[in-house]
Amino acid sequence: MSNGEMWLGVDEAKFLIESEKTLVEIGPWKRAENRETRSERHIFETRVAVAGTIPRGVWFRITFQPSDIDSATFQLDCDKPVGRTKHTLYRLDWRPTRAHTNGYHGPAEFHGLHFVMGQTHDHICLDHVIESEGRIRSGDVQCARPINPDFENFDEALAFACAKLNIVNRDNIPPRSAQGSLF
Repeated sequence: MSNGEMWLGVDEAKFLIESEKTLVEIGPWKRAENRETRSERHIFETRVAVAGTIPRGVWFRITFQPSDIDSATFQLDCDKPVGRTKHTLYRLDWRPTRAHTNGYHGPAEFHGLHFVMGQTHDHICLDHVIESEGRIRSGDVQCARPINPDFENFDEALAFACAKLNIVNRDNIPPRSAQGSLF
């Protein structure tokens, strides 16, 4: 990230996405309230070691609503140096509970592409580059790519996200079914 500015350079984003990652400080799934929909969701989040070091504010997160266990979001984020905001580096929306329409940033073939509720897709910040400035656009990732064929279950979606992000210890993530009273 630049000196105290709230932007992420393309080279740093590529490094964070493509380097080998290990999940560290792995804890249990937790309950959280979704402020937007006022519904309960369950979240797994853990810090990430990238290429053998633990950079400040890099997180891997999985969220789902217990009322819809056949839908989940898998996400790699890094904190911005100022405030309580983050850059989404990568996000996989597996059978999302809301529709999504792409904006007009990113690869032209995906401009305006509409995904219906339940249509699996992923986003990567490298599709949101301001080439002339060598940085990632501010704001969340807006351009999604379709995933075909879709995943049969949560474990397949998790395996895909971890392979895409080069996470080597995905087997250390506690299974959702082992969370007892959360479910």
